[in-house]
Order: sequence, then C-alpha cells, then structure tokens
Amino acid sequence: KLFREFQDTFSRANQFKDGTMDTTGGIKSYEMFETPAEFRDWLDKWYSVPPEKRPIIAVDIESTGLKHYASNARVRTISFAWKEGVGRCIPIEWDYGGFTPLVKQFLEDPDTKQIYFNGKFDIQYMRGTLGIQVPGIVGDVMLMEYLTDPTRGAYGYKLKPLAQKYTT
Repeated sequence: KLFREFQDTFSRANQFKDGTMDTTGGIKSYEMFETPAEFRDWLDKWYSVPPEKRPIIAVDIESTGLKHYASNARVRTISFAWKEGVGRCIPIEWDYGGFTPLVKQFLEDPDTKQIYFNGKFDIQYMRGTLGIQVPGIVGDVMLMEYLTDPTRGAYGYKLKPLAQKYTT
C-alpha cells in the first residue's frame, strides 16, 4: 500500500515536471526537485537575490489527511510558485534524501514572503508534522476573499470557485 501511495505521489508530481510552451511564447516550467542537491542549488540562486527584490512565494502542501496530529499524518509534497507559469514541487513524504532541513530553512526565513490558500491548515500541518514555523506569511487567499465578500457561504471560498471567479 505504501509503495502505491509513493508511486501515486510521484506520478502526480511528475505531471508538472516537463515544461510546455504557452500562447505568449514563454516557457511554463513546473518541475519537481528530484534531489536535495537540486533544491540546494535553487536556494543558492534564491538567496543571491536581495530580500527586498525577491517575489512573494505562493505555497501549497498535499497531505495524507486532515489531522496533523494523527499517527499517520505526513506532508506528501510542498509546492510553490513565484510567477505565472513557474512552479516547483518538493517530494517530502518519505524524506530519505534530506529535503526537510532545506525546506525548513527556506520557509522559516522571515525574508521569504509567503502566501497560502487555506494557510491556517497548511501552516498547522507543517508545524505538526515537520516542525516548520512560518514567520513570513503575508496572506491567505481564502481569508482575503472572505474579507472581500463574507456572504458567499462555506463552499464559496474553496479553490475551484475562486479560480473560476478570477480566471473566467
């Protein structure tokens, strides 16, 4: 069962690995870091940019459930994006290669400004399962949308309706 879950996680992450051309001629790049060394190289480039010039990072996790305190709770992947069409995925569920300390360094850096969708869940889950504290949060799309329009009801603030609202 664990092997099937592992395969499923990586097959979903690999859907984003290959770059594709968009209609404007730019490269869309959704990639998975396959080794901590790749992520470390990316971090070196990230930290070479002065903090005030770094973009805000959109962060999202995929988890094994809804309860971060469950005995089988794990973060499966952590994904982030910093501009349209560009994202990276970190396969952290079975962290045999050492991604966790690098992810912790990255997300705990107060100069790494982060925005989430349903961040209260993601941040609590990362804290409970990986011990990651997030000091650089600048927003939560779900909460910002609620403050914009508090009349929509619980299901109106899920990602799919919001994506439809802002992209169609």
